[in-house]
Amino acid sequence: MRRRYHRWRNPSLDLASIPKRLGHQPTVVLEIGANNGNDSVRLLEAFPSAALHCFEPDPRAIALLEPRLSGTRASLHRFAVGATDGALTFHQSSGAPPGREDAYPEGWHYSGSIREPKVHLTEFPWCRFDTEITVDCTTLDSWAERNGIDHIDFIWADVQGAERDLIAGGRNMLARTRLLYTEYSNKELYDGQASLRQLKAMLPGWRVVKRFPEDVLFENVALTGALTPRR
Repeated sequence: MRRRYHRWRNPSLDLASIPKRLGHQPTVVLEIGANNGNDSVRLLEAFPSAALHCFEPDPRAIALLEPRLSGTRASLHRFAVGATDGALTFHQSSGAPPGREDAYPEGWHYSGSIREPKVHLTEFPWCRFDTEITVDCTTLDSWAERNGIDHIDFIWADVQGAERDLIAGGRNMLARTRLLYTEYSNKELYDGQASLRQLKAMLPGWRVVKRFPEDVLFENVALTGALTPRR
């Protein structure tokens, strides 16, 4: 969740730089945690040759996302991506930033997670997690196998503290993925959330292209062959 209370990503990441980094226009892009589609629209505009796969388990967000994807190159997948296949508990977020209740009449649905909130509860006390629902979950590896996906150019991950679950369930496909852009937090906002240092350790053979205050862009050196220094 953005401390600026925006769903969309740090504007410092120039999506136009992604094809340059790849050396070609991406053809397979995954948005894991698409929520209401604000970022989906940006990704579709930035990558005109890509099939965009949008993953979202929260039915409240899906109701907003689905109309925005209709008639586009994007596919909607109504489940979480984690470390296991099957049903999981999803902690729905609600509430609204102080003084901005009118801006979020449906409630703050941007911070829901398959991970139980922890420090998040004190960092953002206005954001409540009063409701738990059961959602379907898939690993990245099993989803790719079922759908005949043999490579991924770019993953845009917004999984609210479940980054380690995404990585644990995607070892095979991450080896075939070129770029990964994900949130991180060095505070345990969600129970078991990995710090940036831990994410780096979980991604051997990857390097940091650029670090932002709450996001990081990784590249798979074995596939990109890049010589970009760490930042």
